[in-house]
Amino acid sequence: MKSYVCGAAFIAAMSSISQAAVVAQWTFNTPAPTGTSIPVGASYVYNLAGTPIEAEAGAQTAGSRVGFVHASASSQATTPAGNGSQYSLSSTFWAAGDYYYFTVNTSNYTNIFISFDQTRSSTGPNTFYIDATIDGGATYSLVKNDYAVIQSGGGQPAWSSSGARQANFLISSAAAIANNQSLVTFRIIAKTGAGSTNGTNRIDNVTVEGDLVPAPGSLALAGLGGLLAARRRR
Repeated sequence: MKSYVCGAAFIAAMSSISQAAVVAQWTFNTPAPTGTSIPVGASYVYNLAGTPIEAEAGAQTAGSRVGFVHASASSQATTPAGNGSQYSLSSTFWAAGDYYYFTVNTSNYTNIFISFDQTRSSTGPNTFYIDATIDGGATYSLVKNDYAVIQSGGGQPAWSSSGARQANFLISSAAAIANNQSLVTFRIIAKTGAGSTNGTNRIDNVTVEGDLVPAPGSLALAGLGGLLAARRRR
């Protein structure tokens, strides 16, 4: 009985230490230059005046990046209205295999989860999937299988910068591969191309969350606290 009480006290102490937190979040509060060209087959890094913009919020913003890779030389990035916010990130000339990417450090975080808002125009690409790499692109692992992107206003509440954030545009997935990694890059990849060259796809409120892993000293303190609590109950 005594060991059971000690174990229960330890688990309770651990629960109080572990906590879900935003690791990095991009809300695109800073607009990119309108009509910014995306290099062919190369990475366009979301930036302002040549300086890459890191995640606006979260515990691990340093060194974080967001950008595109497109096959067409005509692709351009813009920052139109967001989902309940002033800006989102969008581009044109979508082909199958084009993607957004988000790079973040998840060291000391586990139970990683990625979520974001996504919509398309009537002719924008309508099917995407998510993968991730932890080795700089040598290998990729599937995070979320094919999913449909809802058209803004296509029988759904419209994506708009005014009013509340519309939950029907939310996409989310657990991402176990990203647990406790010094460098993770998520890709949100178009499975299909756009129906026209001007077909667009927008993304907003990209959030990577996780549970903070307690430091070894915290574990020791938690164990001691559990034992003391158990003794007091005797």
